[in-house]
Amino acid sequence: MIPTLLPIGQAALFLHGRVAYELEFRGMGTHSPEDASACVDAAIAEAPIVMMAGHGVVVTGPSVAEALYDLYLLETAARMQLLSMGSGAPLRTIGKDTIDLAVEEINVLRPRQAERYFVAAKRALNGIRR
Repeated sequence: MIPTLLPIGQAALFLHGRVAYELEFRGMGTHSPEDASACVDAAIAEAPIVMMAGHGVVVTGPSVAEALYDLYLLETAARMQLLSMGSGAPLRTIGKDTIDLAVEEINVLRPRQAERYFVAAKRALNGIRR
């Protein structure tokens, strides 16, 4: 089984179809930085979020706010999936029709929610309480 993010919760739906996977660790990239860069470039062309085996994640976006929000959603969705898998019970995924409907709504919501999250994150980093 290839480890991928499954549509089992709302956070995962926000990322549906937006995550690419580089499933093979190809070293540190020091022997051929051009090859390493080409792999990442190809993956980013496929999706704005790239999970790289042995390395971690790269998140891109039209703004810092949207990239940071996607990183937050990725962490939330991954945590939910890992905790759910730990239960040993079969995972219940969300059906395609529901996913399609949700993605339409999410595409409208994402920029505004990302900006709100970014403002809140900056406030938290600056130690400002509301």
